[in-house]
Amino acid sequence: MGEAAAEGGAAPLPEAVVLPMLAELNFHEWEGRPIAEVEAEEPEGHRTWKERPWDLRLGGGVAVLQDLWDRAAKSWDSMLAASDGPGRGGPILVVSHYLMTRALLCTALGLSPREFRRFLIDNGEVIELDFSGDKGPCEGRPPAAAPLASRWRRLHPKASEWRSALAEAAEGAGGGCGLVPEVS
Repeated sequence: MGEAAAEGGAAPLPEAVVLPMLAELNFHEWEGRPIAEVEAEEPEGHRTWKERPWDLRLGGGVAVLQDLWDRAAKSWDSMLAASDGPGRGGPILVVSHYLMTRALLCTALGLSPREFRRFLIDNGEVIELDFSGDKGPCEGRPPAAAPLASRWRRLHPKASEWRSALAEAAEGAGGGCGLVPEVS
């Protein structure tokens, strides 16, 4: 496809890069089990997932949502670093499962795991992020954290207006900057 684009005068498409860290949320011992079975056999864990997913720990104590958040932030670090430099800086296309897409959107906007269910994202939905402009109140995050997008919008199946990271942070429930409070 890249060669055909080059012959038509357009720049060739870049090579696809697969990032294993973009894998879906890891439900550890719940993987592959029907929801009804998990709910019946582990009602407290299921309730935690529904009401406070940032508190759910599986797989010997792994905070599953924080793990997803950390992988999303590291993915942004990798993707944005790869898009910098001479001849780069163009669009980044990410194809992922919906839970990872939520985490990618939230981490790019500087929202904490407590904002996990803030955005309903359907399979096949296309979202655009803008990494230029005012990054919002968490711009001074540690270097290891992914840079914040300045704004976002939905493109498909139904387009929406741009929403700023500042507006999302102002409406957020707390935590901010992709950090989750310590669990006591």
